[in-house]
Amino acid sequence: MHTDFHKFSTWVPDTWLNQSTITFCMPTADTLEAPLSGGKAQAHSAANLVVTWEAANGQNLKDYGEKRLTKLKTSLPGFSLSEQGIWSLEGQDIFYGEYHIDMTPPLTQLLPIKSVHGDFVCLTGTAIQNSYAE
Repeated sequence: MHTDFHKFSTWVPDTWLNQSTITFCMPTADTLEAPLSGGKAQAHSAANLVVTWEAANGQNLKDYGEKRLTKLKTSLPGFSLSEQGIWSLEGQDIFYGEYHIDMTPPLTQLLPIKSVHGDFVCLTGTAIQNSYAE
């Protein structure tokens, strides 16, 4: 498998699994910590977008999304689901979930999942609640 990303190019055997994680962050602010940093990162962004993917292996999009939300619910204390469902955009189904995490500071996460060439691509957006609209 050959891959190119942001001026980086590499090749690995086709049998290897791509479990990459890509993280994009808002510009930094001196008064905020990065979401889910556990207080370790100072002066980082109030929001981030994490891109991950996993082979679908014949799973149904709705079932996969619901399983992922269930796993989050059991692993994140203070998890509260706001809504979930399926969007249809230009003939493509997208699973989504929006939930809150009761912590200091309180966080909101939006999780859209889309099937792309046999993989489920997950975009997890995390924001401090009072910065969510940004």
